[in-house]
Amino acid sequence: MIKISENHFYNVIALAILVLGGGVFTATFVEQLFLGDMPCASCLITRQLILLVTMVACMVLRYGPQPKFVGLLLIIAVIDMYVGLRHSTFHWFAYEGTEGRIMGIHMYVWGIFMQMGVITMIGVLLTALPKVFDFCALVPAAGRALNWLQKSALWLTLLLVVANLVLSFALVGPPPLKAPWPPVYWGWLETGWNW
Repeated sequence: MIKISENHFYNVIALAILVLGGGVFTATFVEQLFLGDMPCASCLITRQLILLVTMVACMVLRYGPQPKFVGLLLIIAVIDMYVGLRHSTFHWFAYEGTEGRIMGIHMYVWGIFMQMGVITMIGVLLTALPKVFDFCALVPAAGRALNWLQKSALWLTLLLVVANLVLSFALVGPPPLKAPWPPVYWGWLETGWNW
C-alpha cells in the first residue's frame, strides 16, 4: 500500500486535469481552428464526455474522493471509450477523409487513451491507496480550500467549458444541435456559417 498525503493527492488530481484535459482540448481546438479538421457528431460527443470527466475531477478536488464521484468517473470513461471505439470503426472500413492527426493518431483515439488513463488511475486509487477515501471525512460540507494549482485546474475547466460551447455553437448552430456530416471545413473568413 502506498502512503500519500492529502495535499499531494489533490495536487496529482489537479495536474491530471491540467495535463490531460488541457492537453487534449488544446490539441482539439488547434486542430479545429488552425488545421481545419472539423469535428463530426461523434467527435463532439467525445469532447463533451472528456469535459464531463474534467468537471467530475474538479468535484473531487472540491469535495474529496467520494465513491459517487469515482463511480461517475468510471461510467463516463467507459461510455467515452465506447464512443471512441465506435467512431474509430467507421474509419477502419472506409476512409472518409479525416485528416486531423496528432502524432499520427486521430483525436477520438486520443480520447480512448485518455479514458484508459482515467480508469487506470482509479484502479490504482482503489487498490494501492485505499486510505485515500478517508480524506472525505476531513472535507467540510462547503468544500475544501484549494491551493493555486488546484484553483488553476478549476479555472482551466471553466475556460474549456466556455470555449467548447462557443466552438460547438459556431459549428452546429442553434437547436436542433446537429453536426454536419460529412464534417464541413470552415474558417472565420468563409462566406457564412454552416447553419
